[in-house]
Amino acid sequence: MVYDANGSGEKVPVHYGGNDMALLGPAGGWVASAPELIKFLTAIDGFPAQPDILSSETIAAMTDPELAGKGRFGWRGSDSYGTWWRTGYLTGSSALMVRQGNGLNWVVLLNTTTQKESRIHRHVSGMMFSAVNHVREWPKLDLFNLKYENPYPIAKIPASSPNL
Repeated sequence: MVYDANGSGEKVPVHYGGNDMALLGPAGGWVASAPELIKFLTAIDGFPAQPDILSSETIAAMTDPELAGKGRFGWRGSDSYGTWWRTGYLTGSSALMVRQGNGLNWVVLLNTTTQKESRIHRHVSGMMFSAVNHVREWPKLDLFNLKYENPYPIAKIPASSPNL
C-alpha cells in the first residue's frame, strides 16, 4: 500500500496511485512505445549499423562500468562485456532496455507493476538473455525502414480541417 499520489492521504494499492506524475517531469517524462525506445537505443548504442546522435566520447563516459551503475548518466548499469541496461516503471507498467556487447539491442515493456521491481526485471532479463542467446542466425531485415499503412483507419481528418 502507498499513499495516493493525488494528495487525499488515503493508502491505496501501488497500481492505483504510486506515482506523482508532476514529480516525474524532471525524470524526463518518458512515454514511449517499444519501437520508439529501440530506435532511441539504436541512436546511442555505438554500433556502426545506424548513426549515433552522441559522440563516441560521450557514449564511453555514460557507459563506464565504474560510473553507470551510480546513476550518473541515466543507465542502471553496464558491465565489462559492453552490456548496458536501464529499468523503470510507472504504476501499472514496467520497462527494460538492454544493449548487449554482441551488437544486439532489445526492449521489453510489460503492463504490470510488482512490489519488488528489481525481481521482475531480473526474471525478465534472464529469460530474454536465454532466448536471444539461443538464436543462431537473425533475419537480414531492417525493421527501421519498413513502411506500414493501416488499411482500416479509424477516422480520416482532412488536412484543411479548421480544428487542427
